[in-house]
Amino acid sequence: MLIDTHVHLEMEQFDADRDEVLVRARKAGVSAIITIASTFESNEQAEALAQTYHGVYHTVGVHPHDAKHLTPERLKELCRRALGGRVVAWGEIGLDYFRDRSPREAQREAFREQLRCAARLGLPVVIHNRDAHDDTLAILAEEGPGEATGVFHCFSGDKAFAHRCLEFGFCLSVGGPLTYPNNDQYRRLVGELSPDRLLVETDAPFLAPQAHRGRRNEPAYVTFVAEALAEAAGVSVEEVTNITTNNVRRLFGIGPLEAKLRIVSPLQDRLCVNLTSRSTNETTFTSRTFHPGSRGHPFEAPRDPTAAEVLQALEPGLASAREVVLGGYGEPTLRLVELKDIARRLKERRCRVRLTTNGHGSLIHGRDITRELVGLVDACSVSLVAQDAETYEALCRPTYGKLAYEAAKGFIVLAKAAGMEV
Repeated sequence: MLIDTHVHLEMEQFDADRDEVLVRARKAGVSAIITIASTFESNEQAEALAQTYHGVYHTVGVHPHDAKHLTPERLKELCRRALGGRVVAWGEIGLDYFRDRSPREAQREAFREQLRCAARLGLPVVIHNRDAHDDTLAILAEEGPGEATGVFHCFSGDKAFAHRCLEFGFCLSVGGPLTYPNNDQYRRLVGELSPDRLLVETDAPFLAPQAHRGRRNEPAYVTFVAEALAEAAGVSVEEVTNITTNNVRRLFGIGPLEAKLRIVSPLQDRLCVNLTSRSTNETTFTSRTFHPGSRGHPFEAPRDPTAAEVLQALEPGLASAREVVLGGYGEPTLRLVELKDIARRLKERRCRVRLTTNGHGSLIHGRDITRELVGLVDACSVSLVAQDAETYEALCRPTYGKLAYEAAKGFIVLAKAAGMEV
């Protein structure tokens, strides 16, 4: 079930058929909606809607267009309202230098004040940024987004700005513009970003997707955004749904999380197997560090899957898969016996097998394991990560300390000598 993370459900465009809009959203597979406050007055309306309708949550805050109207008394009232049980974030707040409906200094001051309130209350923030990239990031650097961070709604920056936002810990949300025919460059950018930091939205009643362009947008149309994101990222709509729903859960605390480990995940024409969540590296830069999962699927599990369970999970997609990738959230060579057993059974089926590894296998087992993989593994992808041992140790924090980097390099050489594509 998809979650539309940015809707202005309180606006007058929905007054005539708000109930029907929500029914259509549910039928389209939208399980939850976050209605976003913009003017001071709309905060009361958003709260009332969240209390009335199942699956509707709301934010508190004042949009930069109305920043000039944010008085200290109104800020106190927003803080009081933010303690409500259906509040999931503070926003949308930020800067808009395109329309300049409030003086820029008033926008900057309102942005700072609301960031401080959100941080004190531990709420993530929903950022509106239009033609104000440098000032937005400068204020975030000075004020700090708080531990809960937040999301840049309807993200429209370039690659450099996207990565700066991600470095701050923010998610990026995409909407209807992703579906527009002339937005190929934007789709390429979105497709290159980490899916574990993306959300989907409609910004309804604005920015309708291409299929409804020129008409009122509504939450049911978030499905068009999900389809466009799936195409851009080269994954299925189901994967996008899992990914974005779990991202919403981590950021806003709402939505279901998949209850059990997914042993096999399809990725284009490959089947990727998660053999274990255990690893000999605790890297500073991957999803292991930030949350227990990847691509929308949690990987922490009470136990590792057996070889039989892996083979059973592979069976439905095996005939059409170009390659089976034995890897996962952890280091697969920790389970060398099971790895070889699974690979042997796959080779009996004439499947192409790839191992993804950090290269510590021989170090783990105290012998050259590449010889044991001859005839079982066709290709091997090794994460070398760094250009020297010192950098590797700082980034990967390996269990084996200074031995790990040279072991990884040695594994690459030996795997190549054993006839594997490396």
